[in-house]
Parts: sequence; C-alpha cells; structure tokens
Amino acid sequence: MRTATNIRESSLLAFRAIEPTLQDREREIIRFLARNAHRDFTRRELAVESGIDLCSIAGRVNRLLKIGALEELAIRKCKYGKSGCPVRLMPSQMGLFE
Repeated sequence: MRTATNIRESSLLAFRAIEPTLQDREREIIRFLARNAHRDFTRRELAVESGIDLCSIAGRVNRLLKIGALEELAIRKCKYGKSGCPVRLMPSQMGLFE
C-alpha cells in the first residue's frame, strides 16, 4: 500500500532524477510555480508575473510538460488577453518545494 509519505518520497526521487537535466530557465519556472502552487498560469500570465520573457516561457513550459513536471489544464481566459491553457506543477510535485 502506498502512503502519502511513500508517494512524496517517490515524487522527490523522480524530480531529483530529472533536476540535473533542467536548464536554468526551467528551474526558474518550477520555483515560481512552486511559490504560487495555489494557482495555475497561462504562458502569458507566467511571463508577466514571473518576469521571464514570453519567448523564453513557451519552449521551456513545453519541455516541462513533456517530462511530466507540469500539467496542462483546460483552456480559460488569460488575465492579459487571449485564452490559453494554463499550467501548474503536477499535484504530486507541489509538496516537494515547501
């Protein structure tokens, strides 16, 4: 039986396995999302609120989605314009940065 502690430990091990492969901007994005784990962000919201250029966000977010560090949610209206699919840390990753 998997307990919350075991899940947290396995998530931490999985994150530590990919962490050395992350680029600096990917780490910045993960840290920003961890500090704001109570909400999700479209790519534009992430750029505006984190201070990272939008042109740096899209590719990094796509890679983080591909490796399973982030999850993409249903499309919604962005605070800064067009609708978009927001992202957030995978729920299993949220507690790793507390």
